[in-house]
Amino acid sequence: MAQERREFHRVPQQFEVQYRLAGQMAASWHPAVTLNLSAAGVRMATDESLENDASVELKLQLPNSPQPLVVHGRVIWSQLQASGVCEIGVAFVDQSPEQQLHLDTLVQFLRKNV
Repeated sequence: MAQERREFHRVPQQFEVQYRLAGQMAASWHPAVTLNLSAAGVRMATDESLENDASVELKLQLPNSPQPLVVHGRVIWSQLQASGVCEIGVAFVDQSPEQQLHLDTLVQFLRKNV
């Protein structure tokens, strides 16, 4: 059996997320849904593929939060599913201590309540 290589525990949780390529402030946000989340990244499903290593901005609409959390990430992998949906793995990068604390707290809460 292969040993788990992830440093951070992933929580299966679906909520709305929007993304756009980083640096494209005039670009519209594209909808997606999270499939799982950790303090280090997110797996999400969307209608379009993204290139590996692409820099993205994510707007996470977290449960019970009035404002979305906007974070930066890097596409680690992208895979088209038979259903036509594309699943994308994004690692969070360049988070402020406040953003990282918010993510850590959310994941800890979800681990206890999912």
